[in-house]
Amino acid sequence: MFKRLENDGFVVVKPKSGTYVKGEEDTQKELVELVEVRAYLEALAFQLCLQTMTEYEYRKLEKIKLEMDKLVDTHGYYAVCSSSL
Repeated sequence: MFKRLENDGFVVVKPKSGTYVKGEEDTQKELVELVEVRAYLEALAFQLCLQTMTEYEYRKLEKIKLEMDKLVDTHGYYAVCSSSL
């Protein structure tokens, strides 16, 4: 029952002691680390894509970025998340 929660990082199972909700401090630290790793990997992936990107793909990507900027300016950042761009 708690194995899934443990695997997902929500609880800590200590043998002969019990199951405990993971501390908020630990969770926040892990979240910051996760966001930092994801940002690094996304930047690296983008750099690798630029090496093989055609002019057409670059212009298409540039158009999408401009559309995203417009959405953010008019409706905020969450509008981009729910758009179909």
